[in-house]
Parts: sequence; structure tokens; C-alpha cells
Amino acid sequence: MNESEHVQHEAELIYVLKGQAVLLIGGEEQRIEREGILLINMGRKHALRLEEGAMTARIWIPAGVLKKYLETDLI
Repeated sequence: MNESEHVQHEAELIYVLKGQAVLLIGGEEQRIEREGILLINMGRKHALRLEEGAMTARIWIPAGVLKKYLETDLI
């Protein structure tokens, strides 16, 4: 699976279950190995590429949920 660069209005949590993934963010590529975990903040332009046979679990977290549980005004 290859995504084109995009921006989301919620944070995204990505866990690599199998294989490897490559994240493009801030103009740089970062390789994520099996059992690696990423948290991408809302509003960050990014793209994810999965190597052949790779599998991920992804959760999108709305800003309101983060603000409620983190009790911060930074969001």
C-alpha cells in the first residue's frame, strides 16, 4: 500500500504488526520496523508506504479526545 501525502484533522497512531513501513514526514523518510509505533500529530503532512507483506494497525484520535484526556491547551 502506498499513500500520497495528505493531512488529517486528527492524530494518527500506527503500529507495525508485520514487516516494515516507511513514513514520509517533514520531507524525510523514516523506516519503521516490526513492533514499531508512531504517533503523527494532526495537521502534519505525511504519507505511509508499506513494504511487501507488511501489515499495520491504525487508530485515528480526534482532537477533542486528546484535549479531554491530556488536559492541555496546546491542542
